[in-house]
Order: sequence, then C-alpha cells, then structure tokens
Amino acid sequence: MKIYKSCYILFLLLLFLALFGCKKDKSNPVDSIINPPLLKGIALEGTYATLKGEAESGAEVTIQYEGEQGIIIKKLQVDNNGQFSVDIDRLVDYEQLLTAFCSKNNQHSERVSFGKIMAKAPFAAGWKIAKELISAHPWKSDQSRSRVIIKQSAGAPPYDMFATVAQKYFRFQWDGSLQFRITNPVAFEHLTGNWQMNDTGALTINTAIPLGPLHLKNVKIQHANASRLELLAQFADGLFLLSFQAHE
Repeated sequence: MKIYKSCYILFLLLLFLALFGCKKDKSNPVDSIINPPLLKGIALEGTYATLKGEAESGAEVTIQYEGEQGIIIKKLQVDNNGQFSVDIDRLVDYEQLLTAFCSKNNQHSERVSFGKIMAKAPFAAGWKIAKELISAHPWKSDQSRSRVIIKQSAGAPPYDMFATVAQKYFRFQWDGSLQFRITNPVAFEHLTGNWQMNDTGALTINTAIPLGPLHLKNVKIQHANASRLELLAQFADGLFLLSFQAHE
C-alpha cells in the first residue's frame, strides 16, 4: 500500500512539473527574441565611412565601440523596408572596431560584432603648415563636437568631464610655450605650459588642470584649418576627441 501511495505522489509531482514547464514555455516563446542587425557593407568616403545594414522593421539599432568601455556612437531607426544606414567619422591612425544590437518593444537582441572602420590618413598639408595653423591664434573648446570614444576604466580623475564639459582655452605659441585656461565649471589657468610636434605630426602637451599636472603624448591631429582644430588624445586608458573653434 505504501508503495502504491508513493508512486501516486510521484506521478502527481511529475504531472505538476510538466504542466508548469509547458506554461512557462508558452509565456516566453523562443521566437520572441529579436534578431541582431546584419551589416551589409562599409563604404569609405574620404573623412567618413557609411555603414549599411538590415534589421527588423521599426527596430532601433545601437552602434557602439567594442569592449566594456566602448561608448555608444549612434542610435538610429530601421525603416519600413528593414534597411538603415549611418555615416561615422573616420579617425586618424585609429581603427574603430564596432558592435551593434537591436531593440524593439522592450526586447533586445544579442550584441554582435559590426565591422571595422579603417583609420584615415594623417594631416596631409605638411607639419609646418599644421604648426602654423595651430599657433596662429587661441582656440576655444567646442563641447558640441568633443566626445568620449573609449571611456577610461577608472572614475578619477574625471577626464571625460575635462574633455566634454569643461570650457577650455588653449594658446599654442610658435616657440613651444602654452597658455591654458578653464572658465567653466571652475575658473583656472596655467600659463607656463609647453608643447611640441614631432616629425610625424604627433603633439606632446604639458600643462596643468585643477587636479594637478596634465601630460599628453602622441596627440594626433584629426582636423586642422584656420577656423577649427580637432585633436585625438589619450587620457589614462581612455580615448577622447577634443574639438576647438578659433577664438580671437
């Protein structure tokens, strides 16, 4: 009698587990997962690259740099035909490794590798001309274009705020002296810095910020003309694009 009773209890337990499992599978069907975006091609057009891809119609595609510290570059909507395209600036001497994922109706696809944007060539007009442009007048930081590319792993010093928030002024003199000021969010100046450019066009900048000395090496010229200067600079293990406007 005890054996029959034990078998009966075991049967009820198995039946309960089977019913519960079926109910759980029905509420979370496998086909509810969104497929990741599919890269169709990357076309290089001078200073930028055009990425084209396919994804579920109406989904949002997020493109970001590879790695845990990689920053989101673009978010864009997929059209009714399941197509999307986006232009991304190429960076001097730096290959951009990308990842992407899709989102729709609070569901997300897996994050997948999304190609590589080849680096663009260094400043082509010659380093003497580059030095003349950089030292021609003061430069005021443009926070609307400055951005973080790879976020530093440590939270301090807060170089991301220095790069994208602080209102900065640089005066690069032809003789290698450097004057640096911050007007926002705090007032600060360091007037005895220095800078130099090597024969490959890379800059070394020595100055100070409110938290202490700032030494930047191998700073690359992303763009330079009479009205705009953009520098690709590494702070600790982060990478930042510093954009400036001519300031008289």
